[in-house]
Order: sequence, then structure tokens, then C-alpha cells
Amino acid sequence: MNKKKIDWKRHVKEIMDMTDFMAITTSNKSETWTNPVYFAYDDSFNLYFLSLLKTKHIQNISKNSRVSGAIFSTKKLTEDDVAGIQFSGKASIIQSKSDIEKATKFYYGRSQPKIDYRKKINDHFGKDVKYHFVKIIPDEIWIFDTRYFDEETEGRQKVPSKIYKK
Repeated sequence: MNKKKIDWKRHVKEIMDMTDFMAITTSNKSETWTNPVYFAYDDSFNLYFLSLLKTKHIQNISKNSRVSGAIFSTKKLTEDDVAGIQFSGKASIIQSKSDIEKATKFYYGRSQPKIDYRKKINDHFGKDVKYHFVKIIPDEIWIFDTRYFDEETEGRQKVPSKIYKK
């Protein structure tokens, strides 16, 4: 496949839209932890998810912001084809109201598109919040897609950073 003609943005979006969950890996100084989370994304492919502060992955992010993850559908594509995304980046627990408003828009726009996301903003802002938004800013995104790239000769493809870095 001619990589110069690939619509990378469309391709990344297509794979992200194949599933609602991603697996994220966090670490502290001595161990790693992988956890599945429901996710949403924005136009720059920043990723958002909700979690409790007491969870192991949030405790790890509080100590080490570096994360990696995978997004893939467990549903079969065409016969024997596989498509997925691998990424690495920095995660942070969102604190500011403006960032929470953005996260709420993308998250509830994907998970519950029929509701007015603005009614959910205060559920995630303030001192009594149970579920906190986390934002992952990717520094690398890789695609593995046997529909377009031969597994043996081309393998994973690095997505050009201009697609997701602003």
C-alpha cells in the first residue's frame, strides 16, 4: 500500500470506532498493571476515560504519567483480518473545569449521545467527585491492520505525528 495516500486520520478513527474499550498499562517503580476501560477520543486522538481515585491504575498514574495501551475489536473483521491500535503517551487526572467540560463532551457524546452532556459536567467537578476523568495525550500511535498492510512484510505502521499532535 502506498503510505503517502493513506488517510491516516480516517483510518485511526475507523479502528477506534470498532470498539468501546481499550486496555491501558500503567506502572509504578516495580510493576505494571493493565486495565480495560471504556474510552472516548477527541479530534487530536487524545483519549479520555473515567475511574475511581482508589484504583490501582489511577494510583500508578499519580506516580508515573507514562502509559501505553491497545485498542482493538474482538469481533472478526473479514476472514482472518485483524485491526488495532497501540499507543504510548502521558496520562493525567483532569482537574480544571474547562478540561472537564471538554472530556464530558467527548465521553458522553460517545457513550450516551442522546443526553445533554452539559448536565453531567458537575458530576465530575469538585471535591466530592467519585469518578474522575483521565486524559491521555499520545506521543506515538501505531496501527496494525491486515486489511491494508501485509503482516509479514509491512507489520505495524507508525501513524504520522502530524495527525494527532497539535
